[in-house]
Amino acid sequence: QIIIIIRSKSNILNSMTKRSKYSYKKAEKEYKKAMDLVDIIKHLDKVIIVKFEELVTNPVDTIRRTCEWLNIYFDERILQGAEYNFIYPNKLIDPLKA
Repeated sequence: QIIIIIRSKSNILNSMTKRSKYSYKKAEKEYKKAMDLVDIIKHLDKVIIVKFEELVTNPVDTIRRTCEWLNIYFDERILQGAEYNFIYPNKLIDPLKA
């Protein structure tokens, strides 16, 4: 199973230029390579596309749909995962970063 999380192009490019040494032109090139790969595999049965903005603004429905696709039980505790993330230690998902 492959879960592809896609974010809006403008948000991705802004993030890439802020968090790396990429120029905007280089970020656009890398974005295009990634989207070309997504276009190749997105039609496979074992692929689901999840929109990042939906995951942040509507996590319950988005994760429930993903769990159904994975054929696993949806448990509300899944939504508490942000509390246990040692890399980004926030109690909640920050919708302003969507």
